[in-house]
Amino acid sequence: MANTLTSLIPKLIAQSLPVLRNQAVMPRLVYRGYETLAQKKGNVVTVPLSAAQTVGDVSPGQYGPDAGDTVITSVSLTLNKWRSTSFQLNDQEMTHMESDKNFIPGQIQESMAALADDVNSYIFGLYLGIYGYSGTAGSTPFQTNARPITNARNQLNAQKCPMIERYAVLDNDAAEEVLNLSSFADASQTADGGKVKIEGQMGKKYGFDLYEDNAVVSHTAGTDGGAATINSATIEPVGETTIKLKGVGGTLALLEGDIITIAGDTQTYVVDADVTITSGNTGDCVIAPGLKVATSGDEAITIKATHVVNLAFNRNCFAFVSAPMTDKVLREAGANIFQIADPVTGLILRVEVVRQHKKVAFEMDILYGAALIQAERGCRIAG
Repeated sequence: MANTLTSLIPKLIAQSLPVLRNQAVMPRLVYRGYETLAQKKGNVVTVPLSAAQTVGDVSPGQYGPDAGDTVITSVSLTLNKWRSTSFQLNDQEMTHMESDKNFIPGQIQESMAALADDVNSYIFGLYLGIYGYSGTAGSTPFQTNARPITNARNQLNAQKCPMIERYAVLDNDAAEEVLNLSSFADASQTADGGKVKIEGQMGKKYGFDLYEDNAVVSHTAGTDGGAATINSATIEPVGETTIKLKGVGGTLALLEGDIITIAGDTQTYVVDADVTITSGNTGDCVIAPGLKVATSGDEAITIKATHVVNLAFNRNCFAFVSAPMTDKVLREAGANIFQIADPVTGLILRVEVVRQHKKVAFEMDILYGAALIQAERGCRIAG
């Protein structure tokens, strides 16, 4: 039975790829260009970020202008997630499986789906650094119109996000509302030939390819303890990323990923690290981006409530790598290992079949890493 199974594994994997592709939405939509630089667990890729440029008048002369040193910032992407899932059958169960030839293929599909969900959830978890915000916390978007996506579009445009390769990934509730909007579904108002109603495809709207994903996460917001303000008489200049806050009327407990606004400033800011400030005391809060409007003290702070984090983003907002693991020595030692690189999702999986004492174990694993590269290329559509 074990020999028969190992000869069938490549075919079973191929049959399971549609399940993998259905579950692994995010890896298909994010940047994958660093995979040649990260091939072993623990490898770190330093991703340089482009610096903003200014334009000036040309002044002919003996020497060209001194532009000064360009300050290059970077983000690290680490190949550090080695994840696996497994199942096993004893000999008695294997005998029974001969009469149910769909069980093992189905179990392999479940394993692939679990690994795909793990990857998806990890990438979604990188939302913590995204400060772009649209929608209303606690209210499913698209209930009455398409404004949530147009608001996200406007926000990304304001953040100078490229207008190409844009995607919006929605949870099940938001997707249901989209499918019920006439501006999305009625063939008379769309150019998709009625695919929304016939095939349930949301398609491309307002410059975004829309997808539905079960792995969309929710953010649980911190609390202001009654009220919070910029510390009185504290002047924070434009561009400042560490602001001094004061707790008023209770304990201020901000959490990483919280979205806050400051009175007199329309920009939404994300909290980069947890901070707790007791009533009447002050403390530093690290935010992104840097302040767009200088503060003069006592401005009220508002925290966006707990919300579903539907995401609108450009491909270069996130980066993802999936790498093969060396198994030549294991194969030479007699291990039954099969590795597959799916050209659609880019995921590289291994399947190993191991004969143990009176049972057969099946294990699937994957090595990957991901990082938020450019937060300005993403926006939450709160739900």
